[in-house]
Amino acid sequence: MKTVTKHELASEILPKLVEGNGEANDAIAAQAEWASKVLDQAFTAILTHLKDGSRVELDDFLSLSVTKPQGPELREDDDSFFAYAPISGTLKAEPIGTFARTLQHGRKATVYYLTNYVDRFAEVLTHHFRKRGWNMVIGTNAVEALSRIDTDVPYTVLIEGDVPGLQDLVRGIKCNAETNGVPVLIIGEPSGENASFAVRHDETIEEPFDVLDVLEKLEDRLATRVATIDEQMLTLAVTVPGSTAARRHTCSLVTEMLVRAGMDAAFAQSTTASVNELLTNAHIHGHRGNEHTTTSLRVLVDPRRLMITVKDQGEGFEHTAVMAEARNHKADPNADHGLLRVLRGVDRIEFNKPGTEVVVTRFRR
Repeated sequence: MKTVTKHELASEILPKLVEGNGEANDAIAAQAEWASKVLDQAFTAILTHLKDGSRVELDDFLSLSVTKPQGPELREDDDSFFAYAPISGTLKAEPIGTFARTLQHGRKATVYYLTNYVDRFAEVLTHHFRKRGWNMVIGTNAVEALSRIDTDVPYTVLIEGDVPGLQDLVRGIKCNAETNGVPVLIIGEPSGENASFAVRHDETIEEPFDVLDVLEKLEDRLATRVATIDEQMLTLAVTVPGSTAARRHTCSLVTEMLVRAGMDAAFAQSTTASVNELLTNAHIHGHRGNEHTTTSLRVLVDPRRLMITVKDQGEGFEHTAVMAEARNHKADPNADHGLLRVLRGVDRIEFNKPGTEVVVTRFRR
């Protein structure tokens, strides 16, 4: 959750107060602390009234009051002694007016369903989830859905595999730190333009399907989403075709995701350089340059570290000897090849036994 400081509030208030008032407000704009002092005076006045036992109502926003101290309760301290201690008064804040109505609307968490046309199945979904208190949104336009998701983050998204723009929608959801954890379920395998370059979704519902199976899968995903809503973890999974353009596009997606996750540009770009080396190695050595093969990429980011996994479809290689040589030349400025550049840019590098999968780790500074 983002924290807004008093200084940031003041910087937002000041331009609005001086806007359109001409020369008379030039002096006000020059006083950087003026808006902060206004806030200080407002807070002091509110605090005075609350101490006096009054309720303070901020129009269309909050009603503030201090509850009376309650009677003593039985407490246990660290030495297992029990004693009665009073409970002090607490600040009570209740939304009122427009703000209360906005919050009430926001409490109806949203489920998105994107389809080519609204049919009986869409009506069944709507009836099922609205009866359980969910706000079911049916859409037919991927661009409009992505635009709406930016302001109204859903708890899960269900998309039919042949909807135009599906891949752009999945990419927009999974590359955004605010929506990365939203489960995306696809009905049927993506086809046509959606099947070429793929940021992977979370689950595929194969056709033909039973409506009850779809409802059960959605309920399971909703439960998982609710349980993990506060986890600070991001994942991006991509199936990368063999072309140079696909690798380049994948790297730009990784950079975008890392920057949106709050990492500085230099850290994000150096990480992406490692991703590019790993994807290139997989294509050249694992796939022998065959552009009809695909490489699997997975990026996981948590508060401490990021982990990058690259898996190819090749036969593998003797990585023990190669990595031993790379470590021996790590400090040699004249030595320069793919895995050596990766080794210099990460904190840990691991291979599976055959050498078809590599996992690199970078700790967040």
